[in-house]
This record gives sequence, structure tokens and C-alpha cells, in this order.
Amino acid sequence: MTVVDIHCHTFNGDDLPVKGFVKAVAGQRSQLARALAWALDDITQAMASGAEEIAELDRLIDSGPGEHEGAEESAVSQAAADGEVLLARLELEQPGLAAAAGAEAADGRGPGSGDESFHDGLDDLRRYLSWAALFGKTRLALTRALIETYPEVDLFTPMLVDLQGLDDSPKTSTLQQLELQEKISRLGILGQLGAQVLPFVGFDPRRFGAVALVKEAVTEFGCVGVKMYPPMGFLPWRNRQSGVPGMSAEQALGVDAALANLYDWCTEHDVPITAHGNPTQFAKPACMDFSGPERWAAVLQEWGDLRLNLGHFGWSGRPEWPRRIAELTSVHPRLYADIGNHDLDDLEDTIEALDQIFTAQQGMRQRFMFGSDWYMVASHLDFEHFLTRVRAAYLAKFPDQLDSFMGSAALTFLGFDDPANANNQRVRERYAAYGVTPPAWLAAKQPVSP
Repeated sequence: MTVVDIHCHTFNGDDLPVKGFVKAVAGQRSQLARALAWALDDITQAMASGAEEIAELDRLIDSGPGEHEGAEESAVSQAAADGEVLLARLELEQPGLAAAAGAEAADGRGPGSGDESFHDGLDDLRRYLSWAALFGKTRLALTRALIETYPEVDLFTPMLVDLQGLDDSPKTSTLQQLELQEKISRLGILGQLGAQVLPFVGFDPRRFGAVALVKEAVTEFGCVGVKMYPPMGFLPWRNRQSGVPGMSAEQALGVDAALANLYDWCTEHDVPITAHGNPTQFAKPACMDFSGPERWAAVLQEWGDLRLNLGHFGWSGRPEWPRRIAELTSVHPRLYADIGNHDLDDLEDTIEALDQIFTAQQGMRQRFMFGSDWYMVASHLDFEHFLTRVRAAYLAKFPDQLDSFMGSAALTFLGFDDPANANNQRVRERYAAYGVTPPAWLAAKQPVSP
């Protein structure tokens, strides 16, 4: 069985507007957001620059396999230790903030609920601070930690994100991020990582030259897909007709033109798109539902051959979204969804809900994919066992669909099971360029019999 993690991330704090992103993750928990912002001020000051990491990646590529293995402590272990230090400092320097943030991190279990709940809250805050510390690690360290955390996975597709709708800006340019991800991916191809790593490029239609950047990412930097984040402030389609808050009619016309250009090109060149498919982590409340299934139904109505994955399966707070996505798969054979970052505390309920959805829409069984949403999932308890627990629960309920869920559906979504697929061919050409035999899961044309 080939195992694919179709939804994961290895960007670091320099690659995104990190304070705005963490604030979006914290949501209404304003004291937790303040504590995380305080931690990030400290974390980001000590980070290696993108240029320094590029130089280190070049050295590793030139040195060959084995030169760097085992030399560093895992980024997860480092971050856990960092979290301990950060919590101790926060309690010493800002005890009121530590108590309030701990209460919010525990979802209401706080100082007013007694001693035991107070310490539970601090444990939850420590976990969030350790998660924030991951933003200060190099992309290579985060990639190695991902592979070490889920060693069963054969192929990871880490996704860059373009979060232009948030308040601050990333330190690294998109081109520099692509260069970093290409070199890490090349280390995987050359056998230096223990798994294959093929990235997605982030896309925001409001960015000047966004479609040209996608084309360059796919053709020059080894990207195998596109990641979109409509809750950052744009609709997947028909922005001009919908009157998006903060977007002029002229801007909306340009956004829709960029989106149409993207969908045309991705359809023609077999480039899959993953979109944030949850009403979460939005730039402003008015954008919460911008990636809802009806928004994407309008896209698929015009680009029926587009390969699309609605990440997270629309699960958070909108019970009708997963059902509607499943209904759309019955008429759109290239529509998929993934389980990335689902709460393990609700796993039993999730599996039962999936059973109902699969019973009503049989085709969804072949369109549902495993994704961890690393390292966003690292803010949760027991994230290290996300894969094993989800796989075991899926096997118990859907034994005949385990292979599809864990990998084969993702390979179809990516086009890797079809030797005639342009995405497949681009990846095969990349392996050939480095003199490496492609993995067995990357389908090859069968030789013609004489």
C-alpha cells in the first residue's frame, strides 16, 4: 500500500505573515493570540534567514546521502523544550496573560474552575507555545520532523500558502520559498530524506503576476499542485457579481480574470488544486464562508475537468458542507476532499458521520484522502499518533476503502497513476534529470510489444 499525506505544510515563520496567521488560528481567543504573538516576537528574532538555509541545502545536495543524518535533534523535540522555556518566561514576566491565555487554550478550563483545571490550562498553553516554536525552525528541519512523525508515508505534498489578506507580510519572497522547497524536494528524490516530497505552490489572485508565478512553480520548481485560501478575502469565482467586502468592481474584475486564467491553465496541464475548505482561519468574519461548497460548485460548473480537493472536508461548524461536497462528487468526478487536522477527540463521531455520507453518496468513498495538516495538527493533543489512530478507525469501519483513503485516491487526484497525465510526466522528467529511477507509485508507460 502506498501512503500519501496529501495535505501538510513545511513553511516556517518567514514564509507567511506569521502574527496574522497565528491570530487567525487563535480565533476569538484573544488572550491566547496575545501570548502566541509574544512568543513569536522571541522566536522569529533567532531564525536563520532563507539565504542561509539555501546555502545549507546546497551543501547537503553536493555532499550526498548520509552526510547529515542523525546530526540534529528533531524539530518537535526542540520545540517542546522551547515551549517549556517560553511558558516559564511568560509566567514570570506576564503572569496575568499566562493565566488568561491558559484558560482560553483549555476552552474555558481556567483559574475560575479550580487548581486542577488551572494546571490543565497551562498544559494546553505549553502545547500551543511549543507549536508556535515550530515556526522558528528551518523548512528542512520541519520536513525531517514530518517524515519522522509519520514514517509510514511514502509521499508528502507540502503546501505553501499565500495569505495576502492578513495584516503583516512574509520576510521571504515567493520565489525564494519556491527555491527552498525545490531543493528540499530534490533531497528526497536523491534519497536523503527517507520519503518523497513534492510541493504545492500558494496562489492568491489579487497578487500581481499570480498565474505566471504558478506556471513558473510547476514548470521550473517541481511543484505538483496549487493551494488556494479563499477565506483570505476572495471568492473562488464571480467576485464581480457578488460584491466582496473591501474589493472594488475593478479589482473584482481582475481577480476573476486571474482565477479564470488559473483554472484554464490547470485544466489544460493537469495541475490539481487544493483549497482551504473550512469556515475557519479567515481574514475577516465576512470571508468565513468564501470557500463553501456552493462557491466551488460555480467553478466546477464551468471547469468540469478541474482536479479539486476541498481540504478538511468542510467539517468545522458547517454540518451541511460535507454532505454537499459529497453530493457534488456524484456529478464532478475530479472533486476530492481530505481529513486533514480533524480533532482526534471527535474521531468516533467523524467516522460515524462519514459512514452516513458514504452510504448516501457511494462515490465519495473513492474521493476521500488522508492528510495530516502537519504542522497545524501539532497544536492538538496526541498529534504524533494522528496517522495511526485515523488509519485504525478507518480500517475498522471501511476495510475495503483503506487503500484508497491512505494513498490511491491521492495518486489519482495528482494524476500519478496515469502515465499520460501531464503532471505525472513532469515529475518523471524531474527524476530522470537527476538520474534517479522514479518510485513504483508513479505510473510509467508500458513498452510497446514488437
